[in-house]
Amino acid sequence: MILGVAIVQAVGLTLVALAAIGIAVVARSLGRGVKGEATLRAALLPVATDGLDKTLDSVRRALQADLILVVLGSAETGRMRVAESTTQGSSELRQVTLPAAYSRLDTEVRRAGGILMTGRGGSPTLDAALVPRGLANGAALPIRGEAGEPIGMLVVGRSRGRMGRDDRHRLSLVAERLGAQLESDRLERSVRDLTTMRNELRHRADHDALTGLPNRTLLTHKVTQALAEVEEQTTIAVLFLDLDDFKVVNDVLGHQAGDELLVSVARRVSAAIRPVDIAARLGGDEFAVLVRCVDANDGERVAKRLVDALEGPFGVAGRDVSVRASVGIAYGLAGRIDIEEILRNADLAMYEAKRAGKGCYARFDRRMLERVRTRHELVVALEKAVERNEIQVHYQPIVGLDSRQLIAVEALARWHRPGHTLTQPEGFIGVADEAGLMPSIGRSVLAIACRQVRDWQRIYPGCARLELTVNLAPTELADPALSHDVAAVLEDNGFDPSLLVLEITESGVMRNPEQARRSMLELRELGVRLALDDFGTGHSSLAHLREFPLDLLKIARPFIEQIVERERDAVFVETIVRLAASLELPVVAEGIESESQADAVAALGCELGQGYLFGRPVGALGMTRYLVADTLPPGLPSVAVAS
Repeated sequence: MILGVAIVQAVGLTLVALAAIGIAVVARSLGRGVKGEATLRAALLPVATDGLDKTLDSVRRALQADLILVVLGSAETGRMRVAESTTQGSSELRQVTLPAAYSRLDTEVRRAGGILMTGRGGSPTLDAALVPRGLANGAALPIRGEAGEPIGMLVVGRSRGRMGRDDRHRLSLVAERLGAQLESDRLERSVRDLTTMRNELRHRADHDALTGLPNRTLLTHKVTQALAEVEEQTTIAVLFLDLDDFKVVNDVLGHQAGDELLVSVARRVSAAIRPVDIAARLGGDEFAVLVRCVDANDGERVAKRLVDALEGPFGVAGRDVSVRASVGIAYGLAGRIDIEEILRNADLAMYEAKRAGKGCYARFDRRMLERVRTRHELVVALEKAVERNEIQVHYQPIVGLDSRQLIAVEALARWHRPGHTLTQPEGFIGVADEAGLMPSIGRSVLAIACRQVRDWQRIYPGCARLELTVNLAPTELADPALSHDVAAVLEDNGFDPSLLVLEITESGVMRNPEQARRSMLELRELGVRLALDDFGTGHSSLAHLREFPLDLLKIARPFIEQIVERERDAVFVETIVRLAASLELPVVAEGIESESQADAVAALGCELGQGYLFGRPVGALGMTRYLVADTLPPGLPSVAVAS
C-alpha cells in the first residue's frame, strides 16, 4: 500500500515536472514571439515614403530575412516604384523596370489575395523570382490601402530557414502597417499638392502671368483696404501709368519683343517705388502704383521717379528701344472717396498727361471730369451726325503756281451741329477718330465730295480733269475695309480713280504700319493716288518715303509761314523739293497767304500751292466763282465766300 502510494507519488511528481518543463518551454517560445512582434512593431514605427529604406532595414533584421522588397503600383499600369533592403544595402523608392518574374508575381499576389509561400505546394512564380537571387525560402503578399484594394506587394526572402506560421502572422502585420502608413503618407502628399495648387491658383488669380506683378483685381483690393485704413489726416495716391506708342514696338518688332519690354518696364517700375508702395499691371501696357502718402506731394514725387526711370533705353530683341510713359495721379482721403472714383480719376489724369505731350505726369482735378463729360456728349452727338446729314463738305482750291489755274480741290469736313455754330475739323475729327467714328464719317465725306466734283467735271468747261483730295484719319487707314469702301464710292459716282488723291499723315501710318501698308497698296491697285500730308513734321519722314507707296508730298504750313523772313525755312523747303524731284513726286506747298510766299516756293521748284491767297474753304455753292475763273488770284478775293 505504502509502495503503491510511493509509486503514484513518484509518477505524479514526474508528470508535474514534465508539465512544468513544457510550460516553461511554451512560455519561452511565447516570450520570443511577443518580443519579436514588439521588435517588429518598433521597426515599423517611423515608416513613411521618405526614409523607407531605413524602415525596411529594421524590418528585415526583425524578420531575420536576407531580402525585403516593397513594390508600389501594379504591373498592369506599368508604373512601379520599388524600395528594398538586403544584407548588402538598401534603396529608397524609385521608378524601375522589374524582371518579368516580378511582374508575374505581382499579378498572382493580387489574384490570390493572401500570402504566397515557397516550397512544396507553394508558388512556382515566387520561386522564379527569389531563386536567381540565391534565396531558397520566402513569401509574398499584398499591401492594401484604406479601401482594402491592393496598392502594391511585399516580398521577403531568406537564404536559410523556412518561413513558418509565426512568419505569416508577422508578415501580415508588416503588410498591414506598411499599407496604412504609406496610404496615409500618400494622402498627406495629396493634401500638400492640393494646397500648393490652390495657393498657385490663388496667386495666378490675382497676379499678372507675364510680369508677376499684382493684377487689377488685387490692386483694387489693396486700394480698398488702404482707403479703409488711412487715418483722418493721411491719404493715399493711385498712379496710372501708360506707355506711349507701345503699339509701335509690337507692330515693328513683334509681340514677343513687346512682352520682353513689358517685363523690363515692370522691373524698373518696381525698383522706382518705395517698399510700402504696391505696383501692379492692369493689362496691355498699363501699370498702376498704390502710394501710401506721408505728405500731400508724395504722389508727384513717385510719378516723377517713374517717368525718369523709363527714360533710358531698353534692350529688346537685340536692339535698344526707347519708350516714355504718361502718368496720372489721383488722391484719396479717408471716408471721402471710394475705390471706383479714385481709379477713374487716376485714369482721367493719365489721359490728360498724354494730351499734354506724353512722357509726363498730371494730377487729377475736377475740370478733367467736366471735359470727359463734354467729350462724351460730343461722341454721342457725332454717332448720329452722319445719319442726320449733319456732316457737310467744304472745298479749298489747289492751284498750279506757274499758271495759277485751278488743278484740284481739297474736301474738308464741317459739322453742322444743331444749336451750334459750324464746327471746324479740329473741333471734332480728333474725338471722332478716338471714338472709332471716322470710318463712317470719312466714307460720307468721300461720297459727298466725289458726287459733287463729278458734277463740276461735267458742267464746267476746263474742269473735266479736276482732281479731288480727301484726308484719311488714322483709324480709316487702319481699317481693312478701306479699299473696298473706296472702290464702292468710286463706282457708285462714276468717279475716275486717277483723279482722286487720298492724304495720309505720318502719325496715321504709325498707328498700324503693316495694315497701313496693305491699305495703301490696295488703294494704289484701284488707281487712286496717295499724298503724305504735313511732310516734315514727323519723326521719320525719309523712312516713310522709302517704305510706303506715295505719289505726292504736301509741305506743312509752319515751313511756309516764314519762308521769306527765315533763310533756314527756305533751305528746308528747297531740300524737300529736291528730294521729291529725285523721287519724281510733285510737291504742294500748304498755307500760302501772300504773293511773296507764293513766289518764294515757286522759285524753289514747288509746282502746286494751297492757302488763303488762292481761296479759303467754302461750301459747294461758294466754289462756283473759283470754277469759272481763269486764274487764281488776282481774279478772286482771298476772303471767304459764303456757301
